[in-house]
Amino acid sequence: MSNPITPGQLSDWAFETAAYTDGTEPTTYVPVRGITEFTPPAIEKNQEDDGDFDGGVWSSSTSTGLGYKVEGKVKIPRGGLAKDPGQEILRAAGIGVAEDGYVHWRAFDKLSGEGWKGVADSTFTENGGPKTDLKTAAFSLTGRGELLPFTGGTTADASATAILAAGVLKGATIGKGGSGYTKPPTVVITGPGTGAVATASVKDGAVVDINVTTGGTGYTTADITFTRVP
Repeated sequence: MSNPITPGQLSDWAFETAAYTDGTEPTTYVPVRGITEFTPPAIEKNQEDDGDFDGGVWSSSTSTGLGYKVEGKVKIPRGGLAKDPGQEILRAAGIGVAEDGYVHWRAFDKLSGEGWKGVADSTFTENGGPKTDLKTAAFSLTGRGELLPFTGGTTADASATAILAAGVLKGATIGKGGSGYTKPPTVVITGPGTGAVATASVKDGAVVDINVTTGGTGYTTADITFTRVP
């Protein structure tokens, strides 16, 4: 059985979910934010006694089935703050029955990309506490069928389009944020021009912004690519 991830390790993991689609792999998963505790899939074996009277004092058991659970706790936005979309998927399934109670989920180590995915039945229970505390909730996903290996966060590269004015790089529009960026990547600017310098900002493994520190000169076009930093 897995142990809960400690706070120092929690940020190394990504946990995402999607509303259940019968027999179809979702094309988009939503990060679950505000996680304060997280337990990766804890595999449970169903054991049955297969001993007999001639077996002596030693018992004998055999495994006849496998199951798993994924558990965690989250902080819930309060007041007029926007609700977290990932939490809301778990919450909606938490009050559903049969297929309305299922979600797709996946979790992976952002450093190695190795992880798991599956379909599970969701529970989402809000907790009480002191009036000065943020609201919290506990979630639990009980596996429906096979626990599958999953590799994420290591293959999708970010893309961006340069914004130019009078030969100077003024900014960039993010086309795809990519995934698996554990550090801000190096921004590489190429084209008929010189001197442009920019840095990237990363959130939840994706490139979310580009900051131009030097616009350069002479750019009629410019291509922007990203080089991952080990």
